Amino acid sequence: MIISTINYSQNIGKADEWHLKDVSLGRLNLILGRNAVGKTRTVNIINALARMLSGRIPGLLNGNWDIVFEHNDSLLRYILKIEKAKVVEERLSQNGKILLKRKGDKGEYFVEGEGNKKYYPPEGKLTNQVRRDKRELPYLEQLIGWAEKYRSFSFSNVRPNYMFARLPVPVGRAGPDLVAEDLGMAPYLLDEVQNNEEMKRRIIKDLAYMGYKVRDLRAITSSIPGFPGDVRTIQVAETGIDFPIDQLALSQGMYRVIAIAVTINYLIQEGAESTVVIDDIGEGIDFERSSKLTELIFKRAEDTGIQLIATSNDRFLMNTVDIKYWNLFERKGKTVQAFNYRNSSKAFDEFALTGLNNFDFFADRLYRAKTHD
Repeated sequence: MIISTINYSQNIGKADEWHLKDVSLGRLNLILGRNAVGKTRTVNIINALARMLSGRIPGLLNGNWDIVFEHNDSLLRYILKIEKAKVVEERLSQNGKILLKRKGDKGEYFVEGEGNKKYYPPEGKLTNQVRRDKRELPYLEQLIGWAEKYRSFSFSNVRPNYMFARLPVPVGRAGPDLVAEDLGMAPYLLDEVQNNEEMKRRIIKDLAYMGYKVRDLRAITSSIPGFPGDVRTIQVAETGIDFPIDQLALSQGMYRVIAIAVTINYLIQEGAESTVVIDDIGEGIDFERSSKLTELIFKRAEDTGIQLIATSNDRFLMNTVDIKYWNLFERKGKTVQAFNYRNSSKAFDEFALTGLNNFDFFADRLYRAKTHD
């Protein structure tokens, strides 16, 4: 199951009211926009919904979500309104047919062959937190399954010493559900797969494409002075250098590339259909590697079950990704609007005939020429 469209609002009628309109997504997506337009905020909106549905965060976060998912040629629409950490409205429909609806602590859900059943959930809980049944509510399981497989990473926060500022993850107890949410935890993922020679060769090949000539890499157990417990770190053997290089000696850019290469290859190996978000993709590495990295990740995700959503404002990588995958964000006051191929197809198609650089489409705002076809 993948996200098809997103609309969102919060704090309606207040000074900090905010709206997100018409974000249409496919399998591969690049969200673009100038600084402070709402790219990372959009990622956080999706993160919040996935984490609430999967139970990865306690309590509820305020906001109004209206998200449509595509699943097996059908559309699943989920509407959720939360105020003061209480559910005001929750609704789930499939191809227009309402399957679940509630207002506050009163609701009903549809059971195949039995019709609607009433239920009375606490206002401070989502339906799936108090009522789960694979037979009666299979459609709710689809939504929960998406949330549990959802992965989100912030590229700009990853540093070789990033993990040491966190609570230690005991060696041997770091499962993929924990580490596959954080690029800084890539050593633990590498520990999971380092005996898989085929995968290791694929990671090393990806690093070579990025310009890093590596003959081997592995996860090792390290003791860091002043840091409690043992941790996993990455050790890299570069071509032409006789001794291995420990993680703390790696440059920030090199570690970020290694972390994303390990993580993406791991997720592809998992093989499950999932939504993967990378915020600020390519941040902190030079423009050539940033472009190559973006090109490689989009190519890797192309023939998999992964829905890739990346954000950036880097002009160089814009020329790497086909504009049909773009969502261009503009903010006017309290409202962020997305321009994409689905709602501005003529502008996108006409630009493709100009022979201009992709960056011109962004810089000159040519996507606004003809909209909402």
